[in-house]
Amino acid sequence: MIKKQYTAGLSITEKCNLKCGHCYIGQKSVWKKKRYLPKEMTLDKILKLIPKLKQANVKRINFGGGESTLHKNFIDIVKKLYEEDMKISLTTNGTTYSIYQNYLHLFNDIGVSIDFPDERHSTFRGNSKVFHKGVKTLEELSKKGIKTELVTCLMKNNYRDLPKIHQLACDIGVDM
Repeated sequence: MIKKQYTAGLSITEKCNLKCGHCYIGQKSVWKKKRYLPKEMTLDKILKLIPKLKQANVKRINFGGGESTLHKNFIDIVKKLYEEDMKISLTTNGTTYSIYQNYLHLFNDIGVSIDFPDERHSTFRGNSKVFHKGVKTLEELSKKGIKTELVTCLMKNNYRDLPKIHQLACDIGVDM
């Protein structure tokens, strides 16, 4: 009998450096009023979770957000998962490439969120440089042979741009 293998999504932090219009984490003005601090899993909790994931036959981990790369122990966590033979996927906003650029060999694939095929993406994400940074990150990853994804959250204000987003992905050379 073949034992099923599973993928787990892991959100290790609510920290994020953007203010995306569609994301609860991006509502930082509301957080400030309520004195809410972003939650983050401790390294100890994550290390205790890994054997449980292995026991459940989890073979792949997909880091989602917040922006996982902003967790102070992100690289240590990725290294430990890699040592445990987990395939590691990262979904990122593309602005933190410098944090993990020296550890690309640890990742199975990396996806960068881009919701519009032009500077509207920067406006939507609340940072004037995020479109350029996201594209540049995907280009760098693609050049280095990393399996890449362009991740798009389809919404009423961008679904008509899907052909242009697809063309952007093709122009960059992303895999998925």
